[in-house]
Amino acid sequence: MVQTMVERLESAPASVLAFSDVIPVNDKWHALDIGFIDDWCAHAPSLEELLKTYWPILPSAAVMRRDAFLRCRGFSEKFTVPGFEDPYLWLQMRECGEFEFVDEPLAIYRTTPPLERMLKYQGGYKIFTRLVKDRYGIGGEGLVNEMSAKFMYAWNYEDARALRVGNKLRARHAFECVLRYGPRTSRLRSISRWMRTFLPLSLVRALSGKFLRKTEIQTQWEYFFEPPNRCRIVYH
Repeated sequence: MVQTMVERLESAPASVLAFSDVIPVNDKWHALDIGFIDDWCAHAPSLEELLKTYWPILPSAAVMRRDAFLRCRGFSEKFTVPGFEDPYLWLQMRECGEFEFVDEPLAIYRTTPPLERMLKYQGGYKIFTRLVKDRYGIGGEGLVNEMSAKFMYAWNYEDARALRVGNKLRARHAFECVLRYGPRTSRLRSISRWMRTFLPLSLVRALSGKFLRKTEIQTQWEYFFEPPNRCRIVYH
């Protein structure tokens, strides 16, 4: 895996990073019947593209030139808690040079549900959005807004999935994420939905029927790695 990407970098002197597709697996290490990198992002991104949406580049499926990494001073020490150091470094690396994309899966990626991932990395996400706004100003607002929208969509999906199996506690945790990261303009609405999870399950499902039907056939990958501005938050 590493040798393939090293060779790609060696053949492109102006490039500073090479990354590949991966094989996603579940927590039991069974391969999932879904792709990781979709057609719309199956190429090396420009800086403008990285500032529009989250790009699926994983550290385990990427190699970098040492000199460029040192120019960026490595992963920012401003991340005092884990989470989102990687996409911030990709932005800095892209300022240093071109990227290369190897269109074949060269690593295995163990997936986790968005809810668990965001609860684990919530502190890093706040630092990431602040650093992007500080470094890129208005130019970084698109990325922050797009990621926030996708995370909101993810949590709403987790809420629906939890309610579908009768797990009100998990649904409640999903809405707590919405309250932490969602826009202030929707805070009152999110609080009312969070309070709804304390009602009897039959009543919660009745109030959320339209939303549950809309999200029934979706997977966590379908919304998170959609093209920029294609993801829409679904409220219920």
